Amino acid sequence: MGRERDLDAAERALGTAPRKGESARGKRAREAWELRLAALLRPVEPVAPPSGMFGRISERLAHARTREALADARRSARRWKGIAVVAGLIVVGLSLLLLAG
Repeated sequence: MGRERDLDAAERALGTAPRKGESARGKRAREAWELRLAALLRPVEPVAPPSGMFGRISERLAHARTREALADARRSARRWKGIAVVAGLIVVGLSLLLLAG
């Protein structure tokens, strides 16, 4: 079975792709995936996270947001710096036109 067909069968087994018009071969492939994925449906005993885990996750997320905000600010600053340079060149050009005329 080709990789693409196998992925299509997996998507149908997960319910993210429609089953309508599925061939007999496609149905067998989907059912094979359903058997593979059935193990994920077994109940699992809940496990308490290690102490302080939520705090560490929150801290990392905050750092990620800070880095993202900093990158956005740098992109914005570069854009405005470019706009300021162009505007300055326009002012210089217009000033030269006025002085020459």
